[in-house]
Amino acid sequence: MVQDLDAYPQVFKADVPKSVSDVSFYRALAEATPETGYNAVEGLTVSPTNNCIVITEAGKEGTDTILGADVEPYVAEEKTDSISTIYVKNDKNWSSVYLYGWGYGLNKVPIPLEKVSGNIWKIELETPIPNGTETFLFKETEGTKDSDWANKSENVTIDLPNNCYVLSSDSWETYNG
Repeated sequence: MVQDLDAYPQVFKADVPKSVSDVSFYRALAEATPETGYNAVEGLTVSPTNNCIVITEAGKEGTDTILGADVEPYVAEEKTDSISTIYVKNDKNWSSVYLYGWGYGLNKVPIPLEKVSGNIWKIELETPIPNGTETFLFKETEGTKDSDWANKSENVTIDLPNNCYVLSSDSWETYNG
C-alpha cells in the first residue's frame, strides 16, 4: 500500500485483481502481540464497487491496533483549503528556524526557513498541507540528536486562514507581508 497524497484525508491505495473478494487489512508490518495490540482486520469482503476499507475504531494511542473496520464504496472527498507557504514569527529570537516534518513530502529531515524581515521567516513547501493536519514542528537547530531538540515548538496543526505560526504562543495569526 502506498499513500495517495492527492487524496484526502489519509488515503492509502493498493491495486488488486478484480477477482479478489476476501481481504485482510494490516495496519503495520510488525507482529501483533497482546502487549502491542492487534493490527489486522481479516475477512473483509470487497468488490469493484465496495472497495474502501474504513477504520471505524482504533485502539489505544501509540499502537497500531484496529478494533473495527467497514467496507464501503470509495468516494473521494474534496480537499479543503491547504497551505504551501508558511510564515513563522520568531519572537523567541532563535538564531535559525527549521521545519521538521513527517508527512506530505516531509521526510523527518530539518529544512531551513528563509528570513523575510525582522523576526518573520518563511518556507515554501512542494506539497501543500491540508487545513487541520498535524505533520510538523519548528526547531532552532538542524541536528536530530537528543541535544538538538531543546528549542522546538509543539507539533503544529494547520489552522487556516492563518498563515503565520507564532513561536512564543504556539498559535497562528495572519501575516500579510
